[in-house]
Amino acid sequence: AFPLSRPVHPGAVPRTDVVAPAARFAVGSAVVVRNLHPFGHTRCPRYVRGRRGTVVRVDKTHTLPDVAAHGGERRRECTYSVRFEARELWGETAGAGEALHVDLWDSYLEAP
Repeated sequence: AFPLSRPVHPGAVPRTDVVAPAARFAVGSAVVVRNLHPFGHTRCPRYVRGRRGTVVRVDKTHTLPDVAAHGGERRRECTYSVRFEARELWGETAGAGEALHVDLWDSYLEAP
């Protein structure tokens, strides 16, 4: 047996219009991943929360699974490929010059 995912707490994901807003960030923008720990489902990896990265690609809008997974509204948001230096994620013992790219929805990100 395993616990089932529960609905996202209403305050965990900022409410926006169901229609996708324009991209807030452009390629080259510095971003910080919001350090949220929602009660329910999220596609934002814990190891990037609170970390700084750089947008390397702006993608199309996609349905935010944090909301859609629980049968609620279907909210579309811009998605971004964000590059994180390995040392930003895992400290000075990580390889110099190594990086990781993570695809993230707009509501996971904020300006530094």
